[in-house]
Amino acid sequence: MTDAKTAAAGHPGLAGGPIYLDYNATTPVDPQVVDAAVPYLATHFGNPSSAHGYAARPRRAVAGAREAVAALIGAAPGEIVFTAGGSEADTLAIRGAVLARGAPAGAQVITQPTEHPAVLEACAALARLHGTQVTCLPVGGDGRVDPASLAAAITPATVLVSVMAANSETGVLQPVRELAAVAREHGVLFHTDAAQAAGKMGIDVHGLGVDLLTIVGHKMYAPKGIGALYVRAGVPLEPLVYGGGQERGLRAGTENVALAVALGQAARLAAAELAAGGPQRLRELRDLLHRRLDEQLPGLVNLNGHPQLRLPGTLNVSITGVPGGQLLAAAPGVAAATGSACHAGSTEPSPVLLAMGHGKDRAASALRLTVGRWTTRKQVQAAATQIAAAARSLLAGKDQNSPQPATPWPADLPAPGKRLTAVTQNADPRAWLFSYGTLQNPQVQIATFGRRLAGHPDALPGYALSAIEITDPGVIAASGRARHPIITATGDDNDRVDGAVYDVTPAELEAADRYEAGQYRRVWVRLASGTDAWAYINGQA
Repeated sequence: MTDAKTAAAGHPGLAGGPIYLDYNATTPVDPQVVDAAVPYLATHFGNPSSAHGYAARPRRAVAGAREAVAALIGAAPGEIVFTAGGSEADTLAIRGAVLARGAPAGAQVITQPTEHPAVLEACAALARLHGTQVTCLPVGGDGRVDPASLAAAITPATVLVSVMAANSETGVLQPVRELAAVAREHGVLFHTDAAQAAGKMGIDVHGLGVDLLTIVGHKMYAPKGIGALYVRAGVPLEPLVYGGGQERGLRAGTENVALAVALGQAARLAAAELAAGGPQRLRELRDLLHRRLDEQLPGLVNLNGHPQLRLPGTLNVSITGVPGGQLLAAAPGVAAATGSACHAGSTEPSPVLLAMGHGKDRAASALRLTVGRWTTRKQVQAAATQIAAAARSLLAGKDQNSPQPATPWPADLPAPGKRLTAVTQNADPRAWLFSYGTLQNPQVQIATFGRRLAGHPDALPGYALSAIEITDPGVIAASGRARHPIITATGDDNDRVDGAVYDVTPAELEAADRYEAGQYRRVWVRLASGTDAWAYINGQA
């Protein structure tokens, strides 16, 4: 079991790194799993299929691992087939069921669009190579399949239905029991990819009524490269790997004893954690993270997926106006994702959220934040603060048409007059009207104000920066001063502002979001550090 004390002790692989909120992508291997597997790498090397003494202990270890995995999902040991991972297990289930039936060109497979690519691509390969008909059921706005739509789609040619237990991006739980009952009523096999569900929630294959179920080791604190497929007794499958008779003849090749043992130990730990209330701890952390984001970004955080029927450790939200990839890049202290790790590197919006009916902007703004065995309350709260700060920073940089001052107009300046709203950015997207600065300790320096337009026929000389007012609350709190005075020459003093005079065209002034106040112009600027500020221009022309 992992309680708060154990989580706080940490995992050696996470020490000194960013806050890890990507447990749905992969999990750190539990040290107890490592300890169980190492003897079968270092000492007990025998082939389990051999007849001599070196084989005995590896053979017993594989059998014990099979029993542990079976117990986790309520199956019989003989119904567990070890594979090299989840993608292989999915392919064995889908391809194996269709080819074992015979006449794949006349067969139908039914699935749905938010499945893992391993399922969708296995179905696509059957269509491409064998002419199998693939039917994709729609999902609702909450990401779930309606059992009635499955009943309507089944035909006499239907061989298999494959619908996942839980989505890797949103954590949404499908109504597997109801869907499997529809399939069974029509004499159709039912497969569920439980890669994200196994070990995180209770699973009973008999209670669910499924015929095939996929388990993935690295989603439940075992190493990568090991998985399993539950195959209900009596279900025929065409093997994916041909050769010897290992794994009931369904997966040839000498057993990887160490990895099988690792998966078995991970299954034992998961069963103990489930019995001890582990899912409730994750649920509390997930909801705390959601609350903290809501508090710091009021009205901007949108939950994707079903509010209740989802994995206990999965939170998928879209922050309005902030692309997820940019947000994570701006919060390097948090390791999270915008969607499935299998889509990492793609600039396209999440296909899962698009299938749920969300627009491209919302799908592109999605964050997948997943907690796990070594996540603590302190980490969750710190992550929320970092994500919220990065979001505010990006929004402030984007919202230059209508920036809102965080501090009042200084009493020592004339009252502001008419406010003109326009963009601060030049027509040339590579340059800013008012150039960047840096944040140091946490003092502000503007290296350059404006940009020189020497020789420009419309140049309006005589505008100089008179002061800069920092509006970022964090900087104000840390430095103790919200306004930074001006000096009349450039220098290295990071606590002051470069006050050199630059030529600025009237058109550029009109393009700046500013307040007019007599000879002063208050212009909102964005520093390279992400700090928000107002600049006061003393107009002398």
